Amino acid sequence: MNKIVSKLAKNFVLRKIGEDVFLIPLDKAPENLFLLNSSAAYIWKKLLSGFSITECAKKLSKEFSIQEEIIEADINKLLAGVENGLTEKVNIKNINKKSKLARIPIQGSFDLTGRCNLDCLHCYAKGERKRKELSLVRIKKIVDQLVKNGCLFLQLTGGECLMRKDFKEIYFYIRRVGIIPTISTNATLFNNDLINLFKKYPPYQVIVSVYGAKSFVHDQITRVDGSFRRTLTNVKKLKKAGIFVWFSAVVMKQNFSKVSEMKKLAQKIGVPIVFYPFLIPRLDKNKTPLIYCINDKQCFQILDFNKKTKPFQRVKQIKRRKKEIFYPCNAGLQSFHIDAEGKVRLCKIERSIGFSLFESSFKACLQKLFRVRNSKLRLPKTCLDCSYRIDCRVCPPMMRLYQSSGCGKLFCQRVKIDKNLSS
Repeated sequence: MNKIVSKLAKNFVLRKIGEDVFLIPLDKAPENLFLLNSSAAYIWKKLLSGFSITECAKKLSKEFSIQEEIIEADINKLLAGVENGLTEKVNIKNINKKSKLARIPIQGSFDLTGRCNLDCLHCYAKGERKRKELSLVRIKKIVDQLVKNGCLFLQLTGGECLMRKDFKEIYFYIRRVGIIPTISTNATLFNNDLINLFKKYPPYQVIVSVYGAKSFVHDQITRVDGSFRRTLTNVKKLKKAGIFVWFSAVVMKQNFSKVSEMKKLAQKIGVPIVFYPFLIPRLDKNKTPLIYCINDKQCFQILDFNKKTKPFQRVKQIKRRKKEIFYPCNAGLQSFHIDAEGKVRLCKIERSIGFSLFESSFKACLQKLFRVRNSKLRLPKTCLDCSYRIDCRVCPPMMRLYQSSGCGKLFCQRVKIDKNLSS
């Protein structure tokens, strides 16, 4: 095998998703994937199977009646383009559009464990935490099914996903098969080995939960002494390794007055930060997290603060037709969630229905989800006559969670604050 081909074969994964063929880099930020046309994909496959450049040129020359020298020059140009990053890069928005039309589950999330090393005051998953989790062998089999069905982006979460002793093996396997991972973490459990692995095979991004600019505030919320120090130390190491990190900051009574300090901390380290002023009830319908909610005026201030800082492009307001009765969500169509016990669900919040991967294939589970998604995304009756209906981005599963804990009105209040700010 040609030296350049051999080198590229080690650093790229070839994946066919729908009608498109992609080259996904292993040693660079994985969003820098390349789109290959049919000829380039054919050449790449032949080269990987052991054909020399000359042999490929001869075969194509006979098939298309083009001079071998011209084809060989084109092959060398293709290889040089991939090696130097000059081949056509992919617009991820276009991937999402195509996958939606073809009903390809292009993105999902995966709870690798229900365990967590922190005990955050506001955690919505606490009531659902179980020590059960899938074996490494089982996770690899599920990942293989995700690849087969077209999944490209996968968020690894929990619990705290780094609690697993085999996390490095899981992560490496996911990268090797051509899935682009995002890591949601509290960042307290990183070690040098894992950071070096991320440096060699970067994730798409690492989302880090942070609750203060100093230990006293942050550790009061996580209820684990030293958690802030470990989080901050590891974030700095990740940044130094060239990993894209951003802060996810939930705002509550305990840290509302520290928002400006948190922003300054993020700027000092060089990471974006997004503030979330809305707490939600636990998945087991316990409304304890809501006692830590800031008031409506403070919510407005945080949303306005986000709008002004613009850490990311603000999500466009969803405009719905007056007669539309379903929430326009891609859950169960283009996206999915797998919990720590191996059940495929619509999303992280909708837990009333799920299909076990022990009983059916991933494809079969998706088909079952597709048949029930409308019933789960149907707008509640209380929403149909609401004056905010056209502009409201209310998520029916989230609304039902609030209603089941007796806090439906609170959720509507917060939705109106967000709408009034956006208009």
